[in-house]
Amino acid sequence: MSVTLEIRTHDKFRLQLAVFSRPQKKPLHIDLLWFFPKSLDISKNSYPKPLFYRYVKNNLRYRIPDQTLEQLAFAKNPCIQRLLEEIENEDERAYLNALKLFSVIFVKALRKELAIQPGKIDKALLRLADKHVRAILILLRTHAPMPVTTGKLGFKLVNDYCSSQVIQCYLQCIAKLADGDIRQLLLETVAEERDYRQRMGLSALDSRSNFVKTVQKTKLARRYCESVLFLKTRRKELGVITQQIVFSMAAALSMMFAMLVAFWSQQKYGNFTLSFMAAMVLGYIVKDRLKELSRDFTYLRLSRYMFDYGIQLYSDLLRRKRPVGKIKEVVQFIRPKKLDKVLSRFHRKQQQSARDQYESILIYRRQFKAETLEMPEGIQEYADFTIFNMRKMLRNASYQDDVFYYQKGSKVIERKVHRTYPVELVVRITSAGVVHYQRYHLTVTRKGIRHIRESVIKA
Repeated sequence: MSVTLEIRTHDKFRLQLAVFSRPQKKPLHIDLLWFFPKSLDISKNSYPKPLFYRYVKNNLRYRIPDQTLEQLAFAKNPCIQRLLEEIENEDERAYLNALKLFSVIFVKALRKELAIQPGKIDKALLRLADKHVRAILILLRTHAPMPVTTGKLGFKLVNDYCSSQVIQCYLQCIAKLADGDIRQLLLETVAEERDYRQRMGLSALDSRSNFVKTVQKTKLARRYCESVLFLKTRRKELGVITQQIVFSMAAALSMMFAMLVAFWSQQKYGNFTLSFMAAMVLGYIVKDRLKELSRDFTYLRLSRYMFDYGIQLYSDLLRRKRPVGKIKEVVQFIRPKKLDKVLSRFHRKQQQSARDQYESILIYRRQFKAETLEMPEGIQEYADFTIFNMRKMLRNASYQDDVFYYQKGSKVIERKVHRTYPVELVVRITSAGVVHYQRYHLTVTRKGIRHIRESVIKA
């Protein structure tokens, strides 16, 4: 399957789901099924759709290509060649996009190759990485500036971002190194980079700087550089016309009943009689209730097969201005009998072995359909990030701690333990007719997510 799934905790209350996929002709379906225990009291009444969408953030963008520092340091690297081509063509917009893309690729490779672990330090690789970083910065600063005001401003932001990330990654690496020649070499590079920043009028990254403002500036520069990867979106609610048609048919049906009651009572009791008035009032009451019931029942049935929102995607990196694709999403509570065979078997097994019965099942379905297989030069995959904020899901978690006693020597010690709740998350991915299941067991408390355990469900 050409789809990669990653789930991790973003912070103690938020869960991040990342799906990496290549463009394909058939739609990509991603279904997230949440199995909540009865004690959390999560249902369609306590957790409606607007509340769910309020605490979910989606972000679809291009995935940063994987390149090594050695590849980027090569003068004939495609990224460098593209920058030179756009400078010759004097295409300012394309130049800025190529410049941003080069910066995010460089920073990704820099973080990956300078991320060392204590006890697993290869000095030769660090020395080689430092050599490549110096060469990349020389290439960037020698060939990249464009003789246009906006291009120079964009280059200054990108150069500031790359320089600050070099200093930060180097210092993070130096903090894990013992005194020696390789540590001295990295310190020299940091000193040279600080001197360069001072000559170019960039903000200082030392003890004299305002750390809050420095972090804010770095984040702004990062957003500017990574903006080339993000897709422009246009979101709209789906099913509005269908909803109005259903409401109109319900109104017509109820009005037809009221008219039949009016004709019948007029013919039987005549005009301006007490019986005629009572029949008309009774007919209006039934007509009003019939309208509400038929509207709610019909729309509830239809909403099971409809999506809530549609998101149209556009990109600035493509030569032709056309939609990249479309995303549809829907969330609803379902009954166990609506699960497929694999999930039904999993649910029955969990019901038998779990200490807390799983009462409610919430499904969040997301469909991505690519309208073009064209991808920007050097990019091959999409990265779809979804962040779920579980704070409202845990609002009914107990604040009463469980008390546990244990003996340590002759002493009896009392310890309070937060009450935990098991939440099962099953991700079902359907790509090109192939279905894959991935299970994540979440242990949560009133203070957030404690840990996640991953396993595979066999189809």
